Amino acid sequence: MSNKISIGIDIHGTLDTITDTLRPIMELLVSNGQSIHIITGVPFNYVLVDLVNMGILWGEHYTHFFSIEQEMIRTKQKVVRVNAKGHNEYHPDVWNVAKANYCYKNNISLMIDDSETYEKYFVTPFARLRMYK
Repeated sequence: MSNKISIGIDIHGTLDTITDTLRPIMELLVSNGQSIHIITGVPFNYVLVDLVNMGILWGEHYTHFFSIEQEMIRTKQKVVRVNAKGHNEYHPDVWNVAKANYCYKNNISLMIDDSETYEKYFVTPFARLRMYK
């Protein structure tokens, strides 16, 4: 068993919600040789500015990036429709399981996400962020 820690963190509804809490934890883990995977729906070029604006930097706060949409394109999944924001939408059976598959294949120790939709597909430990107002 490896002592290597690999944490997966969703952006929208998770990292962008508790940035000030997660940023120093991410930095500490990365500086100690651990892996932080940003795991999100949209491609890197759509969220890079958001990450930088949150003070989340490649190599300092995260070591890997996974986009469900980029995975759908790579695996040649059929586009069901294009939504109002101009993003491709795919069949839920392939989209909803993509984060769980990535975490399993990449030995993610813990996935932190706000989505109840994805939770049921995980074998990897999954922590669901729920904010109460």
